[in-house]
Amino acid sequence: MKHLIREEIEKGMPNVFNSPKEAGVVEAIFIRPVRNERKSLQEVQLSPENGVEGDRWVNLCWVKLKDGSSDPRAQVSLFNSRLMRLIAPDKKFWSLAGDNFIVEFDLCLLRPGQRLSLGEAVIELSDQPHTGCHKFAIRYGQEVKDYLDSSEGVRHNLRGVYATILQAGKVKVGDSLKKIAL
Repeated sequence: MKHLIREEIEKGMPNVFNSPKEAGVVEAIFIRPVRNERKSLQEVQLSPENGVEGDRWVNLCWVKLKDGSSDPRAQVSLFNSRLMRLIAPDKKFWSLAGDNFIVEFDLCLLRPGQRLSLGEAVIELSDQPHTGCHKFAIRYGQEVKDYLDSSEGVRHNLRGVYATILQAGKVKVGDSLKKIAL
């Protein structure tokens, strides 16, 4: 996979920033059953207790509460599909980002506390920062990681967002993703 340089990333950003703002679509669903494994699904069940069904979050979340349990602020991760297409045009590489949902939806202006309907489920954006790890840099390129993790990238949630599941429900590829008025 070709790694983009900063100029190529910047050239594609107007399309990313033009993503749907109020309602979007789930384009891909992934779970991480165990470390370094990904599965692409057409539908998945979400629950406040277990997170994304089949995902390792419930047992192997990288951020823990004081009691040792997985932090619900990182139950679900979302990444913009236009940005994913820019950095990985071939869908076979999308799962490598490690995000659960690749969505045709503008994540740039969303802030912690914003609620979204995601298929039948309801999620709330958390204050848990989402930044790229060293594996992200290896997979998509150091310049991509640096751009997404820059102050502007963080301000615009370019690396994506984490959310907590408030209401259980099924989510399918093609389902809508909508802002819920607070």
